Amino acid sequence: MDISSASISNALQTSLQGLQKSSDGLTEHAENIRDSSLQSGDPSQQNPQTSTLPSTTDSLVGLVEDKNLAGANIKALQTENEVLGSIIDIKV
Repeated sequence: MDISSASISNALQTSLQGLQKSSDGLTEHAENIRDSSLQSGDPSQQNPQTSTLPSTTDSLVGLVEDKNLAGANIKALQTENEVLGSIIDIKV
């Protein structure tokens, strides 16, 4: 089996991008939940931008999805680390 350094680099980059995407999603969903709770508290202080917020349920589901995405990317990074370690052991 021939594993090039380019394929390892691409796999690493993809996992890191996925981890960044999940982090951004977690932040976005948490902010939506915060804004929804603020909006429901005092109608006189409603921001027109917050009227288009997704439901709290949708944001909670998004949080779970992004948590799972982060976990999958972390596992991929761990596997890449193990493979790279094995390749180094073989070549040394």
